[in-house]
Amino acid sequence: MDEKPKLIDIHTHIIPHVDDGASSFAESLEMLEIMIRDGITDVILTPHVHSGATIAGREEQILQYRILQQKAKDLDIKLYFGSELRYHQNLVIDYEANLMANSNYLLIEFSWNTKTDVHSILQALINRGYKPIVAHAERYSYLTMADYFKLKKAGSLIQVNAGAILGNERSSWQQVATSLMAEKLVDFIASDTHNTTTRYPNLKQAYDYLKPSLSKKYLTDIFYNNALKIIKTDKTTI
Repeated sequence: MDEKPKLIDIHTHIIPHVDDGASSFAESLEMLEIMIRDGITDVILTPHVHSGATIAGREEQILQYRILQQKAKDLDIKLYFGSELRYHQNLVIDYEANLMANSNYLLIEFSWNTKTDVHSILQALINRGYKPIVAHAERYSYLTMADYFKLKKAGSLIQVNAGAILGNERSSWQQVATSLMAEKLVDFIASDTHNTTTRYPNLKQAYDYLKPSLSKKYLTDIFYNNALKIIKTDKTTI
């Protein structure tokens, strides 16, 4: 019998009422129950942070996080607070208030189709002592494989969605995700889960899909070890 893998999910939208993720605490708890059954031990909750009208302010996000923590206190899974920052040149971001699990890691996304100077933006963050993670790196149509190699060499980290690996999203995204995996440029696989229906927790599915084709070390790194480096620095609770 195969040993149950250790899994950590670093990109999720489980906190209700704060973005386009979970619609209720009941759905949030159902998402967490699915994760527990799949062997996920720790999850970073990463609500969107950008200028969109449907996005709650940071204080409201923290409030809803605290409520979810209380409701989930008896579940066998550890919750950490973070965010998914959407870069916009006119958006002033308090990076210290949006760190992943009180670490120096930042999860950041960019426009999918409007060409953005990703290199300069991420280098500026690195120069300030942050460790930027490019969220769902497979989605940026203007980035080439050479760009990804350059980003990695400079110190940025790459996160790919489980859904892209599984072919549940756009075919072009799956192609890029597969290429990134082939070059071992990926540091994290995450679910980017938003609900229990169309964007449900699917990290274990991606693990099972990739297991036959990857070395045990790389598989463990991208699903657990690299994520552990983020959460092990968390000494406080919001």
